[in-house]
Amino acid sequence: MHLVSFKEVEMELMGMPANKSIRPDGFTFNLFKARHSFLGHEIHGVVEDIRKYQYLWGGHNATFISVIPTVGKLEDLGGF
Repeated sequence: MHLVSFKEVEMELMGMPANKSIRPDGFTFNLFKARHSFLGHEIHGVVEDIRKYQYLWGGHNATFISVIPTVGKLEDLGGF
């Protein structure tokens, strides 16, 4: 699996509906979009760790489950 670039993560994040949250008590994507300059590298680090270790740490917010590929052979971010 290829390295996930910061730009790829940013593009996917910015494409998410601003008022949606994976969990009823979770933060909406609006927070992540509004604070991307502060949180962007942290979010990229989480996505890259998931890719690198192929494991989602228990402490991560359920929001990040949306970055797990849904296809067998991932060619681009459309497989998420």
